[in-house]
Amino acid sequence: MSLRAFHCHCEERSDWFGHPFIAFMCRLPAAGKYRVAIDAVKGPEQGLVQLFVDEAPIGQAVDLYAETRLKATGLNMAEMDLQEGDNVLLFKLIGKNKKSAALALDLINIVCERIR
Repeated sequence: MSLRAFHCHCEERSDWFGHPFIAFMCRLPAAGKYRVAIDAVKGPEQGLVQLFVDEAPIGQAVDLYAETRLKATGLNMAEMDLQEGDNVLLFKLIGKNKKSAALALDLINIVCERIR
């Protein structure tokens, strides 16, 4: 899954549509506290991605910039309480590293690991 943002003025402010985002419905077998991590591509055109709940940021933003493209696994996004069944996970591109040539997210996997 690839998300690319064009004409975004992230260094100044997000445009009037807000930060570029993508939401996924994740079906979980049990309620509990989960560690949410992603496997993604790091590279010279990647942005800063952060997980959001109800339009509020959760966890730390992850900088996906790297000089060359490479697969990065187990990038911790946040720990959060999730319910049994369907859960919406909202990822936003909130900016970019000043060395990055674009604002992109090349997502490979979302991993929800129950921790309690």
